[in-house]
Amino acid sequence: MNKGKILVAENNGAMRLFLTNYLSKAGYSVTAAGNVESFFEKLNGDYHHVILLDIGMPKMNGIDIMNLIKRKQILSKVITFTDNIMIGRALECMNLGAFGYMRRPYSLNELISYIEDAMEHQHSKTL
Repeated sequence: MNKGKILVAENNGAMRLFLTNYLSKAGYSVTAAGNVESFFEKLNGDYHHVILLDIGMPKMNGIDIMNLIKRKQILSKVITFTDNIMIGRALECMNLGAFGYMRRPYSLNELISYIEDAMEHQHSKTL
């Protein structure tokens, strides 16, 4: 059963692969991008319920990416990943429309719960 579509934007290859495999086993359809170019190609190619966004992506930070998502009126719910030193960026991303942020390290149960909350929130907005 497909629980929904997720786009994972994570420049760390091992973490990207881990998240993709974990979320796929949890029942989600997962697409992954390791750089900004791949992210926007996949974002423009298909609809995703949730975007998991590493705000420390090279070439473009999370704030710039959120500005583009907002300008393009993309309806996906965005959950950003951040380290403690980038909390200010995560909060700014929320001001630009991100659903929320998660501090690294985070538990996988917390991640799944947050994804489910984002999907439920999105579903309630479409009713």
